[in-house]
Amino acid sequence: MTFDIERLREVIRLSNQAREQYQEVRKLRSTEPSPLRGSSQLNQLALIVTAFGTQDGVEFYRALRDYTQGLVSRGASEQENQRYRLYWMHLKPYFHTDLMAWLEDELGAIIVFEEASNVWWKPLDERMPLRALADKMLSVYYNGPLERRLETTLNCVREFKAQGVVQFHHWGCRQSTGALQVMRDVLKREGIPFLQVDGDCIDETNLQLGPLRTRIQGFLEMLD
Repeated sequence: MTFDIERLREVIRLSNQAREQYQEVRKLRSTEPSPLRGSSQLNQLALIVTAFGTQDGVEFYRALRDYTQGLVSRGASEQENQRYRLYWMHLKPYFHTDLMAWLEDELGAIIVFEEASNVWWKPLDERMPLRALADKMLSVYYNGPLERRLETTLNCVREFKAQGVVQFHHWGCRQSTGALQVMRDVLKREGIPFLQVDGDCIDETNLQLGPLRTRIQGFLEMLD
């Protein structure tokens, strides 16, 4: 197989189109009530890293934009009970558990945006596609100094008017858990409530719902 620079430029063009559609979804999600259920949007990471650069990705994000716009136009939402606005860091449990439904529907915590849903890169320059891809990889907020991640977090809290920040603390993700204390200290200094939720993305035996329910309820009550 030979390298086709024009094919790569086409992929860059499609990626930029998908990015534009998704950034419109992002703007729509900053409205009140928040239109989309946050726990479902925590699945966006898989699409962000695989579907951008494809025609299917462009069509998917165009459809998501139109769907979200329809909800906002009607003042509707996928989640009726919205009492607390949260910014969610890292991921969630990807096995059957009632944690997220309990958090959202019973307690009324709406995840207004998620760290993993951030499109961090600027539009890519198709004239220099290899350099553009290198810039994209090097600019991800999980790479380099922690200040990148902190800046992203603080900007999102302000943009989406989040009352508090929750980090799902999956023990095995060292790039995320290693920064917890610094993140907590900076958010405290900025007057932003922060909750660490200890659990596991894939092993249900490492998710202790009883203690978590107590801590989460106490955290939300503090936001009132």
